[in-house]
Amino acid sequence: MPCPVSDACELHQALRSSVIKRVRYPHVLPQCEGTEGKQCALYAYLSTGRPVPQGLLPDGSTGDYADRSAGQSYRFMVIEDSQVFATLTASTLRTHFSGATVDVKSSFAAAEPDLRAIQYTAVICGYGLGGDHTVHDVRRVTRAPIVVLTGRPDEIALPSGSRKVMKASGPDALASAVREMTS
Repeated sequence: MPCPVSDACELHQALRSSVIKRVRYPHVLPQCEGTEGKQCALYAYLSTGRPVPQGLLPDGSTGDYADRSAGQSYRFMVIEDSQVFATLTASTLRTHFSGATVDVKSSFAAAEPDLRAIQYTAVICGYGLGGDHTVHDVRRVTRAPIVVLTGRPDEIALPSGSRKVMKASGPDALASAVREMTS
């Protein structure tokens, strides 16, 4: 018998609509669908009509499963010459920021007209952006927060309003940096 409060459970709804969240929390959905829920921390709140603490998981710990971007409109610019990293970056942004619009350009020269005309939530780019252009050129054109996604292990001089994330850090590090820069 499934949990009787699963339709009112934000976690259950988030897992049903996202393969990524089901992979991240594999033990939760079977519990929702195969028990009456009485062992679940969320059930204890929902069944008594109390508001559920943000991010509460069935075992009483917390996780980042909720889509806190609901109702917000995000538009990102990704400037990356590697098609692989551009695709991964755009995918990460779309996954972590529901409904986000992501523009992808391969160089600063290709991105410059849009950077001047469109107000972006954030720009995600490498340090070097083709030719003699760097992230400092992006700063001269826009005041949007910048996340510099780089493979350079050495220290690099970043413009104000930017943060460095190593490419090897993975998608969660990128999403966290973007959230930090845009909050």
